[in-house]
Amino acid sequence: MSSDEPENRKQFCRFKHTYSCGDVVQIQLSTSMKKGILAPVVQLFNMTPKLDICLEHRNDPIHCFSKVANERTAILRSRRNIVDYKRVWRNLLGMVSANGGVAAGETVTIHDVKVKWSKRDDHSNTYEGIFSLPATFCINRHIQFYCNDFACVRYHMNDGDDDDDDDDDDDDDDDETAKPSRVNTTVSAQEGVFCWTAHCVCTDVESLNNYKKRTNKTVERDKNCTKVRVILHQSKTPMPEKLLKQDVKKLPPCTIEWIPIGATDRCITKAIEKLPMVSNLVQDICLGRKITVEDNRAALAVTDTEIRSPRRPFYKLNLSRIKQ
Repeated sequence: MSSDEPENRKQFCRFKHTYSCGDVVQIQLSTSMKKGILAPVVQLFNMTPKLDICLEHRNDPIHCFSKVANERTAILRSRRNIVDYKRVWRNLLGMVSANGGVAAGETVTIHDVKVKWSKRDDHSNTYEGIFSLPATFCINRHIQFYCNDFACVRYHMNDGDDDDDDDDDDDDDDDETAKPSRVNTTVSAQEGVFCWTAHCVCTDVESLNNYKKRTNKTVERDKNCTKVRVILHQSKTPMPEKLLKQDVKKLPPCTIEWIPIGATDRCITKAIEKLPMVSNLVQDICLGRKITVEDNRAALAVTDTEIRSPRRPFYKLNLSRIKQ
């Protein structure tokens, strides 16, 4: 889908493409380390002029969106503080979220999006991208963005073409929150044209309504957008200088394949992130410390252990399982 399409256009359609032996297909090759040597692998498979299938993150989602948790879980037995506990589980959950999100196949492909790239100032040598989409566009298509979701960003560009010779179609796109222009992102088979593919992780999502509440600034109704911030996690080729030096008005459009993680993985990840702010009792349970009455006097003040709710009645506690 493209964000400049009319609202009455059909949002979803089913299609299929049948292949047979001897058909000529268009692919993009990359390299991968196999048994200590670089070997060619298929990175992109072109199905339609507007749709590329990224086989890279489908075959190896952990390296594309996360990293291998090389720290043994045995450290949990000798964990000393909640920081170590959080670090170990965060790496494991990152692998689970990446594998589960890609395997679920609940992806959304958005064309003609302009992403403003910049280098982060935290001395981590990583790149950060920001893009905005109209709120009505997301609501009508039931698109939701959450932190820790993944994105496969693809740019079709000409190798070595760093000239800004396509700026005659910029009229009122004065910032990165403007609607992406209608640009033909058809993959060209001519020599020198390639697709730069970047795998990113979402770090922040903010609607302009929340921005208005936080800054007490007015926002025009027609400029109500959802602002998404991502960081570049993995790419087989370096970031093109054209994307960093380009002016905001001349940003080239890209295709974003948004990959949401599962609701269960999202809740567990958020719970792990909030561990340093929970009570000492919860931290002691996570760290495997001995729970004593002297350290939890507040628990003795609870006399009524029955949970009452007019909407959702709960069963009474099994008193035989409660240690006196």
